[in-house]
Amino acid sequence: MDSLHSVQLKIAYPYVESTDNAVADSINRTIESCGILYAILSDEQRTPVMTEVEEFIHDTINYSNVSEWKGYQSEKLLSLLITSHYYTGGAHGWSVMRPLTFDALSGKELDLRKEITDTVAFRKLFLEEYYRKYDISPEKSIEESGYLVPYTEFPIPAALYLSDKGVVGVYGDYEIACYAMGRTEATVPYERMGGLLKLNGSGLTAIDNSQNQ
Repeated sequence: MDSLHSVQLKIAYPYVESTDNAVADSINRTIESCGILYAILSDEQRTPVMTEVEEFIHDTINYSNVSEWKGYQSEKLLSLLITSHYYTGGAHGWSVMRPLTFDALSGKELDLRKEITDTVAFRKLFLEEYYRKYDISPEKSIEESGYLVPYTEFPIPAALYLSDKGVVGVYGDYEIACYAMGRTEATVPYERMGGLLKLNGSGLTAIDNSQNQ
């Protein structure tokens, strides 16, 4: 086999089992499609037209691996962060993160950002937790710390998901810092969220914290 014209592909992702097959199938189809598309397709080529996949594989070099996920599960909610790792040559690989949150009762996918009632207030809480975790202070220069944007301009991370402790935000490669820093993250504990997390887009009024006690 010509290694310059072949692909090494490994995909592993979580599988949901439920007494309600329709709900489980709905969630599993979304997870599976995200895993496959993020593993195989680039940003420009990521479309639901699966007939393009075979042609793309023949034009792609080296390695893609979808094998990392973490999150939260209760009777009402399922929240995951799926990470796709790529190596296509050069000094290092890169990663793409896909957060997924579901209403476990209906199988409906939720947009976690839309379930936050006040994103300005949430960003303030998140940055407080982030600064504390990484010991960031105005006295430290951006260059010294390895960040690419001023501390006060950090956005809400593109990747948000739920854990058993709170709402987790993860910054991806180059989102706010150099590649050498890797992915960085912080968690806003549920007790600090107060009324900021409504989760009523699917009829839920609050997160089920029964597993967090």
